[in-house]
Amino acid sequence: METNYGKDKKDNFMNSDRSGRVWGGLVLVLIGGVLLGREVGYTLPRWLLSWEMLVIALSVYLGARKNFALGAWLVGVAVGGLFLLDNFYPDLNLKPYFWPALIIAVGLFMIFRPKGSGKGNWSGEITSDESIEAVSIFGATKKNIVTKTFRGGESVTVFGGTDIDLTQADFTGTAKIELVNVFGGTKLRVPANWRIKSEVVSIFGGVDDKRPQAGEVDNSKLLVMEGVCLFGGIELKSF
Repeated sequence: METNYGKDKKDNFMNSDRSGRVWGGLVLVLIGGVLLGREVGYTLPRWLLSWEMLVIALSVYLGARKNFALGAWLVGVAVGGLFLLDNFYPDLNLKPYFWPALIIAVGLFMIFRPKGSGKGNWSGEITSDESIEAVSIFGATKKNIVTKTFRGGESVTVFGGTDIDLTQADFTGTAKIELVNVFGGTKLRVPANWRIKSEVVSIFGGVDDKRPQAGEVDNSKLLVMEGVCLFGGIELKSF
């Protein structure tokens, strides 16, 4: 018999998924409308069709799905906005300040993030915390999760590498993990029979599932990956 808690959790996830499809559809409609306008002869600003605007649009989409709470979408907006502003005002020469500003932004995100969004164990590689939190900036981080009540968490990788091992972890229902990769990579090790759903926005990057085909997928659990890959990548393995 399904408890009220379980039913509410399931309903919230379904509503979030439905909201994501709506926002994703709106972004596609807007992009298609802009391209159609160009084809029928409307004069459109060049910046409207730039990669910077694409980064901003996808990042706003991610933010809207989470009611614009602090998260990965701010990184995308900052990246796209800075380069777009530099194109408008080349005399400002903002690009040399991009990486220092990005590192500061990640630091501020770590300081002012909402409480309860994750607990990390920074002293060692093995942790039994239910939520994971990892930050790698010009370095490497490795986490081995052994809890049987895994809830998710997040990882930010900028010019570095992150290795998260969930092969000894377990959970029931749905867990969400947010992965932000900017010129960095994340290796996520999960059991081969876990059901994985990727909602990661990839811009000059991608998600590569290298797990062997499992004989039977465990439908009692779903791991949802969210976040952004900007000139970075996520690799899924099961060993």
